[in-house]
Amino acid sequence: MNVDSQIVGHRIIVIQSLQQNDKTTGSELFHDILQYKEYFQNDTFSKFYEVKNKEDFLSLIHNICESIIDGETITLHFETHGGDKGVILQSTEIISWEEFDNAVRPINIKTKNLLVVVMAMCKGGALLSHIDPEKRCPYLAFVGSVRDVNEEEIIESFNAFYSNYNSPLDISKAMNSLRNYFDSVCEKTPFGCFSADYIFDNTFDVNRDKQYFHWLIELYSYKKYGDCADRHREDTEKEIHDILNHTLAQRDYFLFKDVYNE
Repeated sequence: MNVDSQIVGHRIIVIQSLQQNDKTTGSELFHDILQYKEYFQNDTFSKFYEVKNKEDFLSLIHNICESIIDGETITLHFETHGGDKGVILQSTEIISWEEFDNAVRPINIKTKNLLVVVMAMCKGGALLSHIDPEKRCPYLAFVGSVRDVNEEEIIESFNAFYSNYNSPLDISKAMNSLRNYFDSVCEKTPFGCFSADYIFDNTFDVNRDKQYFHWLIELYSYKKYGDCADRHREDTEKEIHDILNHTLAQRDYFLFKDVYNE
């Protein structure tokens, strides 16, 4: 997508990789709701894919990237198992969060930061644990759970989500619909929507957890100097601040603000 490109369409892509005895939640979501969107929104289209292993997964993501036309936005919806370390496929292979980010980043680059990722899995929110500030952000935002979720929660919450979602512009009202479902069953939603700028700012904010930051200074001071003497702590704190300042200087690049200056 060029800087001056006009949005011409929105594609929602469901990628499912579940165990044989699992309920096929991704297939049901596509066949019950998503496949009909193009009849009501002539600029919104949906596709469903099923993969078994890491090779198939990475190949599919690459092919999706190659198929994007200028002016198209992409929403990737993943129906898999998940854990603290990454996405768990039918083959039981794990796509680490770093591998996941590296796989989807080219799609976000091609759409100029208009990729939304939906993690319909346990602990999809753990995607927060990986960030590479030296590269472009891998998505505009992602939706993920902070805990294990069951099949019913996934089905009901994303039926509600997609009842009000056709494109990245709809993310706010779609999340409201998802929260309303959990309110209706008197539970707090485990799903959150995390934007790339929120992730960057909170990851590199030294004031977010001052106690942890002081512990970090002492840890690295001891590792480097063998003690935590005041002068060594001061030198270590300066080194860490220098690293953080370099990282913060990458913010505009990471968030595509050098392309789209808001």
